Amino acid sequence: MSPVIPAIIPTSFSHLEETLRRVAQFAREVQVDIVDGKFVPFTSWPYMEGAKVSDLSQFTNDFIIEVD
Repeated sequence: MSPVIPAIIPTSFSHLEETLRRVAQFAREVQVDIVDGKFVPFTSWPYMEGAKVSDLSQFTNDFIIEVD
């Protein structure tokens, strides 16, 4: 059976942290979708906060993170 990998489109860094806490009991691998506003009419974290994707590194002990 193939695993189901949750995809997260975070609206802020705190939203990302909260969602990761919620999925931790179900999955060890997550996909973080980063939306830059070029193909859809909105942006997501990190574009709206000026953060860096490298900020995800603090979660790599708990999750395998794919960024798309």
